[in-house]
Amino acid sequence: ARAAARDRAPETAIGQRCQGLASSSGKGGVGKSSVTVNLAAGLAEKGFTVGVLDADIWGFSVPRLLGMNDRLDANEVDGRPQIIPNRKSIGQGMLEVVSTGFLVEESTALMWRGLMLTKAVEQFLRDVAWGDLDYLLIDMPPGT
Repeated sequence: ARAAARDRAPETAIGQRCQGLASSSGKGGVGKSSVTVNLAAGLAEKGFTVGVLDADIWGFSVPRLLGMNDRLDANEVDGRPQIIPNRKSIGQGMLEVVSTGFLVEESTALMWRGLMLTKAVEQFLRDVAWGDLDYLLIDMPPGT
């Protein structure tokens, strides 16, 4: 089953050596984002390059927790448009962060559900120029 899933997975810019970890829970407000951000900062402090994908489309808090508010940029990479993650140096390492919080104001309500939410997360995985990550941490929305 794992091989079949790998064969069906879309192409991404995420390297083969990257280790992934998703923070999820059945309900909101339990600290998923705090755990994700603190783990990412701790790994970066040790010299790793860590991607952080804030997949909590409705309650994005990663930008605020990291003190980041720059808009995402896009460039053409290998002939196709790619989202460039916002970067933050911590210790000897680097965070590469993508969040809908970099696309809309924090007070803006997004009413994405089901397929639209899934496609947004897929696009973040597929169309982000992640670079050479050691880890990719994904902050999942509540109920996942």
